[in-house]
Amino acid sequence: MAKKGNFECGRCLCLCLTLIMRLRNIVNTAFGGPRMTIEQRGGILLIGIMYAIILSAFGYTMSQYTVIAASAPAVGVYLADGLGRPLYCLCDGAPDGCNDSCMSAFFEFSGRIYAAPPLNQSDFSYVPGSQIGHIAYRGTPLYYFRDDTRDGIYGDGYIGVWRLARP
Repeated sequence: MAKKGNFECGRCLCLCLTLIMRLRNIVNTAFGGPRMTIEQRGGILLIGIMYAIILSAFGYTMSQYTVIAASAPAVGVYLADGLGRPLYCLCDGAPDGCNDSCMSAFFEFSGRIYAAPPLNQSDFSYVPGSQIGHIAYRGTPLYYFRDDTRDGIYGDGYIGVWRLARP
């Protein structure tokens, strides 16, 4: 199967095929039966193919992991989400030194926890009292930085209190 970075492009294809099947069921229901015209079938297939191309073009292929250990020459090994976006933590009692404008530059990393090897699944948990499943690593909440791009990691050392989360 073709690889794109740490992601399997085949997962994107599976997602698109699932979408095609759901669209077919919707059209069948809307038109009152299982018989579809060739135009309807072609339209649904075209929508699925366009969806796959758009997702692949923007790099939104799915990863089977929520959290991975990534590395970059300038920063070394760090925690990242399944799409490779870096994760950050407030370090050394920093919540006292971080006001609302500081916190507005970061947003919570949330979702289901599934750690890729060599990370240990038991090191991850949910932040107590979190309504949306905010994920923590060894008790420290994890965040995204709003200004990170595919080309760079910019949140490390932000105002002296934010650090890349390290395994």
